[in-house]
Formats: sequence, structure tokens, C-alpha cells
Amino acid sequence: MKSKIILWGLSGICFAVSALHAHTAFLLIPGIFLYLYNIHHLSTMKEGFYLSWFAGTLKSAGALWWIWSLLPISWPIIPTTAGVIGILAFYWLSAAGVIGLGLTLTTRLFITLKNKTVHAILFLPILWVIGEVVGSFLFSIFTWGPGSIPNIAFSYGYIGYPLVSLKVFHNIAVIGGVYALSATAILFGVLIFYVYTYKKYTNVLVFTLTVLLILNFLPHTGKPHPQEKIAIINTNYDLAIINTEKGVEEYKKATKEAVDEALRFEPSTIILPEHSDFTSNFLSPEETLAYLTNESSTPVRLIDSRAYMKNNERKIVQALVYDTRETSIQSQEKRYLVAHGEYLPLFHALFIHFFTPKEVNSYFFSYKNYMRGNSAKLSTNILFCNESTNPLRTKLSGRSGPFFTHIISHSWFNTPTTLWHQQEQMLQTQALWSKTPIFVSANQAPHAIYYSDGIIKKGTLKTQNDLWEIYISE
Repeated sequence: MKSKIILWGLSGICFAVSALHAHTAFLLIPGIFLYLYNIHHLSTMKEGFYLSWFAGTLKSAGALWWIWSLLPISWPIIPTTAGVIGILAFYWLSAAGVIGLGLTLTTRLFITLKNKTVHAILFLPILWVIGEVVGSFLFSIFTWGPGSIPNIAFSYGYIGYPLVSLKVFHNIAVIGGVYALSATAILFGVLIFYVYTYKKYTNVLVFTLTVLLILNFLPHTGKPHPQEKIAIINTNYDLAIINTEKGVEEYKKATKEAVDEALRFEPSTIILPEHSDFTSNFLSPEETLAYLTNESSTPVRLIDSRAYMKNNERKIVQALVYDTRETSIQSQEKRYLVAHGEYLPLFHALFIHFFTPKEVNSYFFSYKNYMRGNSAKLSTNILFCNESTNPLRTKLSGRSGPFFTHIISHSWFNTPTTLWHQQEQMLQTQALWSKTPIFVSANQAPHAIYYSDGIIKKGTLKTQNDLWEIYISE
């Protein structure tokens, strides 16, 4: 039994480390091989449950390693103490454990099918994808609260994402996004494992490789690179500073300076990061539109976002799209909120209520109170922060509009390189599957443009200071 625990643990560790960096993605191969070896040497269903859960938890813990980039914490009220580190570790491991249950379902379904057909292994790619989706669903239940609904959006740790870094798999992503990539990863692992170990399925492997090569030569049919001039503003606003009265004023002033500077380049669109709140420099959105109309020498569309108290009842995240050509203001409300960043999950709310100091308790329950907004149809497709994790988001809404704007802020974190690596793979996959370019504007995170043919580029850096950068894509 001890040797089985070690082997299942090694499989989970390989999956975990493969998600951390492009240079470690190759560990996906031994991870799959060890998993296949392990499921063929299980004694009982109960043993399969606990061992696969162990491996699944390790796999998810690696994908969620970026949680530790919260340290040292710069949030108001909350110091970086041993107690806070303990709470962070509890959340990290409990979240990983919940998502890891998806692998137990995959294993259970495979064992059941194995008793019915000798070719059960060929169904494993589908069973694996089912397990990953179920893990996402369980995470949404784990983080359920006033700002959420059950969903399958949280896709960190899907093993298909590393494949998108290889051009040969791009048309697989076009066909079925990360779901097709995950199924393909397992399919190749299964076939190579069986050919090497049992000398079976050689013809199936050759056929699969042939199909992959043929797909690689098919012409690309995605939306073309936008020809209009687009200004992307990246900012560097620290959370600790903008939570002070002086910091808020400096933040407002710097945002206005950045927009004024961007207008000099006569772009057709200006994109600001999430929560930039350029609108707060004026008395109303109408006054903001009038300012843009007067200051811009050519028609311009500006995408801003802010925290907004709707009907004096609830706080939402709202995007505002100002269009001087149409003299219009459109709005879109954020529907997929960030657990802990924008609302408190009920499970953790109970924990915080009973086990944290009064000042921490008061901070969380007064500040983390965003609510889900209502849907809206805009001529501009906007992906809010965290929506890059949803494999279906762009595919279901990418039919209209020439491109997506992805507005994010990672000011809660301290240089979360593993998070950025995973988000790059997610956005590249989404751009391929939706066949629509994605323009990223970020606060304290990298800027990039993900084109529908799989190419990742940056705009041309035109000007910058300590607080913002302006990139132009044309």
C-alpha cells in the first residue's frame, strides 16, 4: 500500500508541477503514464477513491499555487501573521481537495467501465474531461455565496492547457477548446502507454497521429487582426495606496493623465484595466462622455469600469463604454465574481465570523459585498477579471464584435508568475476556440494581445511613467 501511495503521489506531483511553467509542462507525460499504471493496479473501489483523491488534490494544489502570491498581504487591517498564513494554507488545501474530487469520479467511472468492456481505456479521454468539469462545478459549490451561482467556469489545472503552447495542437483548440485539448492529452498518453506496455492499439495511434498532422495543415478561419488603432493602458496602482484618501486622489489623477496621453495618438478605442474608474474624475458618466468628445480630435470609444452602488441597494462591478461617434454610453455588469476578492463564500464567511479577530471580521463583512450584475448585450465584448478561467465564456459570446477586451487587476497579488503563465494559456485557448482576438488591459499584470490564429503579441509601447504604460495596436 505504501508503494501505491508513493506512485499516486508522484502522478499528482507531476500534474501539479506541469502547470507551473512552460519549462515544466513536459512533466504532464510522466503524470499521465503514472496515472495509467496506477489505475491498472488498484485492488478495490475504496482504494481507488482515496488514492485518486490524493493525486487529484496534489494536481489541483499545483494549479492553485499562485494563491501564495498573496503574501506578504498588503490589505488594510490584515497583517501577515502565522494565523493568516494558516488560514491561507487551509483555503489552498481545501480548495485543492474539492477540485481533486473530480479525479475520483474519473477513476470510479473507468473502473466501472473496465468491468464491462476490454476497450474501456479508449473511453478514458471523455471520462477525464467529465472529471475536470465536475471538479470545476464542485469548486463553485465550495465558493458559493451572495456573489455566485453554481457553474463550471473555474478551469485551473485542466491538463489540456499546456498543449496550446505547441502550434501543432492549435486546431484541436479551435475544434473544442481546452476540453478537446485535455481529451487529446489523455488519448495520446493512453495510446502510447498501451503500445509501449501491451503492444496494443498501434493502428489507432498511427491513425490519431495522422489526423493530428492533417489538422495542422488546415487553413485558419478565425477573425482577422483588427486594423483599427487600439490604445491599451496598463497601470501599476498598489492596493495599499489606493485604499487611502490621498492614494485615491493620486489614482484618479494618474488615470486621467493616462487617458489624456492616449488621446494624443488618435485611437479608435481606449481600454482601461478593471476598476480604473476614470469616470470618478467627473460628476457623471454624461459629463465624462462630453469631456471625451471635446478632447478627442477623432471619434473614440473608451472602456472604463468601476464599483457602483446600483439603486442604492447593492454594489456591483460595472463597465462603461463611452462612444463619441454614437454619442452613447453603454454599460455591462460583472456576473462572474472573484471569491474573497469581491464576495465572501458562505463556508469561509462562517469560518471568518467565528475564528478571526473583530477588526478582520468587520473588514471582510463590510468590504467584500459585491453582488452579481445583470447581463447586457454590448457591441463591445468585455471579459472582466476572472472570466479568463471560463472555457465557455468567449465561445458563447464571440459571434458578434471583432475582438474581446479583457480588463483585469491583480493588485491583490505580489508578482504571481504561475497565475500569469496559466492565464496566458487560458486566453490563447479562448482566442483560438472563439476565433476572436482578445486584448488585455491590466493593473499590475502583463499586457498582451491574443490573436485568433494563436499568435501572442504586445502592442507598441508609446509612453510610460511609474504608474502607467500606453501600448498602441494598429
